[in-house]
Amino acid sequence: MVAYSQDQHAFFDSLTATNPVLGKTVAVTTKFSGGQQLNSVPDVATLYEKVRTIPEVPNDWILDRLNALIADQNHNQAAHLTLQVLGDKRPVESDPQDRLIQLLQDIAQQELHQTIPTGGSAAGTDASELTKANPDTTVVVFGPGNMTAHQVDEYVDLDIFNAFVTLYERVLMAYFE
Repeated sequence: MVAYSQDQHAFFDSLTATNPVLGKTVAVTTKFSGGQQLNSVPDVATLYEKVRTIPEVPNDWILDRLNALIADQNHNQAAHLTLQVLGDKRPVESDPQDRLIQLLQDIAQQELHQTIPTGGSAAGTDASELTKANPDTTVVVFGPGNMTAHQVDEYVDLDIFNAFVTLYERVLMAYFE
């Protein structure tokens, strides 16, 4: 498993394609576990990897390469590795000039009294699920928050939350009028 992990990281490090908004494909080992006790070789080990993909490097292509690495390890190292995909989140893009994005940006600037830039995020969101049926659907990831995301004490201030409720109401009314 360690040899495979090293090969996998070398593979991801070799990817050079870059998306102008999302950057490069990023892979991070989030959990590595195995064994029952300190004085024996583990009979089973598990590696969890989170991969943030970009449109320029398709998910299926990455999976094919990872399966080839596994086949190589199984053949050359007498390993018994398998790959199980727990989530196949595709990267999504929306046109910043889309009417929904423009409305959201304009109304958000009025409600929040600050400039709202457009940009991208390599974070996993439900946007990839929402676009499966229609890849041309405009998606926007925009909501209340602060720097506590994914922490034990994650929270959103109530006044910010309420400001976003008003903001969303205004955007929906303007979009569907």
